[in-house]
Amino acid sequence: MSILRAISMSIGVALSLLSVPSSALGQSFRDTSDHWGGDCISKLAAENALNGYPDGSFRPNHPVTRAEFAVLMLNSFPDVRARYQDEPEFRDLSRDHWAYSSIQTAYRKGIFVGYRDQTFRADQSITRIEALAILSTLIRRPSHQRYRERGLAIPPNPQQVLAEMVQDAQETPDWAQEAASAAAASFLIVDYPNGQRLRPQAASTRAEIAAFLCQSRDWHGLVPIAAVAGNQHFSGHPGFAIVQEATIRGQAAWFDRQRERVVRPVPPAGWQVQELGDLAEERLAALFEDESGTRRWGYFDDEGQLAIAPEFSSAAEFSEGLAAVSQQGQYGFIDATGQIVIPAQFEAVQPFREGLAAVRRQGQWGFIDRSGQEVIAPQFVAVAPFSEGLARIETRSGNQSHYGFIDRNGQAVMAARFKEARSFSEGLAAVCVEDRDSGLDRCGYINPQGDWVIEGTLGLGGDFSSGVAAIRRLQRGSRVEVGYSDRNGHWEIAPESLTQELGGVARDLGTFVDGFASLRVGENAGIIDRQGRLVVPLKFSAIGEMAQGYARVHYGGIWVSYVGGYDHSAMPFYQTNLESGRWGYIKLPD
Repeated sequence: MSILRAISMSIGVALSLLSVPSSALGQSFRDTSDHWGGDCISKLAAENALNGYPDGSFRPNHPVTRAEFAVLMLNSFPDVRARYQDEPEFRDLSRDHWAYSSIQTAYRKGIFVGYRDQTFRADQSITRIEALAILSTLIRRPSHQRYRERGLAIPPNPQQVLAEMVQDAQETPDWAQEAASAAAASFLIVDYPNGQRLRPQAASTRAEIAAFLCQSRDWHGLVPIAAVAGNQHFSGHPGFAIVQEATIRGQAAWFDRQRERVVRPVPPAGWQVQELGDLAEERLAALFEDESGTRRWGYFDDEGQLAIAPEFSSAAEFSEGLAAVSQQGQYGFIDATGQIVIPAQFEAVQPFREGLAAVRRQGQWGFIDRSGQEVIAPQFVAVAPFSEGLARIETRSGNQSHYGFIDRNGQAVMAARFKEARSFSEGLAAVCVEDRDSGLDRCGYINPQGDWVIEGTLGLGGDFSSGVAAIRRLQRGSRVEVGYSDRNGHWEIAPESLTQELGGVARDLGTFVDGFASLRVGENAGIIDRQGRLVVPLKFSAIGEMAQGYARVHYGGIWVSYVGGYDHSAMPFYQTNLESGRWGYIKLPD
C-alpha cells in the first residue's frame, strides 16, 4: 500500500500549525522577521491561519511530524467527506496517542494511509514529498468544480514536467510522480534559496509547510521568487517581484511602458484597489472597494495618482481621449478628467476608433461621433470598430449570419454577402463566401473595392501585420500547410521552413507585434521573429501580450478538456481550460 491515498479535491486552505496558541496571534513572531519565509508566515498568522508558541516564537526550522500534519489537513480542509467506514489498526499507534482520533479520521477521509508493515509512524517527520503529494489532492479551486471537485490537474507528461522544474526529479519515488508533477506545475514546490530541488525525502519544516500553503493559495510574492521551483523560466527582473508582492498584499502596482520602474498607485482614503485594467493614454481603470463592500470603478494616471474618482459601475480603457463607463446598466463616455461627455444612454458600446464609436439601442448597433451625435442609425445585428475607413457589419437571415462593410456615412461598400469576415488590416480583409455551385467555402483576402487579391486559403486567414498574415492552405493529398503569406499570396515564411525550425507542425499562428509572433506546436507555445526563427523556446503553455521588449507568458499550465454543455441533439460539446501554471514575463531578444 502506498504512503498516500490520493483523493480528488481544489482551494481554500486554512493552515493551523499544531502548537500551543500564541497570545500574539496574527502578529509577527520574534524568530521570523529575518527568515526567508517570514512574509508568508506573517500573512497566514494575520488571517488566524496558524499559531506560534507562548514565548512569541514560531520555530520555522522545526520539522513537522506526520501526526501534526494529519491534524493540519483536517483543520485546513474540514469539508472533506469520509470515504471509508473501517478503522485502521496501526500496530504502532496507541489509543493513548494525542493524535489518535485525528489520524483515524484522516484515514477514513482518504488523506493518509499507513505503510506496508501496518505502521503509521505518527511521530516521524513528514517528508516534503508526502506533504506536497497530500496537498496536491486536497487543494480546492471553485473555478474548476465543473469538471473536478478537488485536486490539482495531473500533467500528461509528469516526468518531463518534474525534470524541467527541479534538478533532482529522478529522486522522486514512483508512487508520487503524478502528485509531485501536479504540485510542480502549480508552483507549490519551494526550496530556499534557489528553488532548484525537490528534496523529496527531506523532512518538512514549519516554514516550508507554510510556504507550500501560501503557494497553494496563489499568494505568489510572499515567498522569495527565486526559492519557488519553476520561476527560473521567467526573467529575473526585480520589478516583477515587487508587482507580485504588492498584488498579494491587497495593494496594486504595475510597470511603466518601458518596463523600467514599478508604479505604486495611491487609492483614495477609505478605498482599496481590487482589480486593475491596462494602461492606455496615461489612464488606467481600477476597481475600488470601500469598507462597506461597495465597489466602484475609477482611474489612476500613469504616475499612480488618482485621476478620476471611483463612481462608475464599469469602466473601459481610454481610446482617442474617451472611455466607456456605465451607471445603472447604461453606458456613456467620459474624458480624461472624468467629465461626462456623452451621457449614459446606451445598452452597450465599443471604444472609439477613427472618430466613431459603435453603440447599441434596442438590440441594434449603429455609430456615434465624439459629440454623441448619431452618425449611422442603429440597424445592424453586430458591428466591429472602424478600421482603415471601413467597418464590418453583420446581418442575419433566420439562423444564418452574413457580413459586409460600410463606410463612415453608413453606405454599404460591400453588401452583406460573406459567410465570415475580418476587419481590414494593411489594406486587406480576410473573408469567406459560400460557393453555391460546389457547396464549398471560397476563402481568401479582398481589397477595399471588394476584389479578390488572395484566394485559396483554408478557412479565414489572420490579420495582416508587418506585411504578412497567418494562413492555411490545403495541398494535394489533403495535407494542410500553415505559414505566413505576403500581400500577393506567396509564402513569406513557408510551412516547410517553419516545420524544420520548430521540429513539428505549427498551429495557432499569431499576428506579428514589433517583429515577433507567437505560435504553438502541440500544446507548447513559443515565439518566432520576422524571419521565422524560433527565438523563445516551445515550452510555455500560453503567450500573452508582447510590448517594449517583454512578453507575458504562462508556464506550467495544463490544458484540461471537459464537457461544456450539450447541443440541440443532446450531444456533448467539449471545452478546454488552462489549469495550474503561472503568468510571468520574459525578455525578448534585442
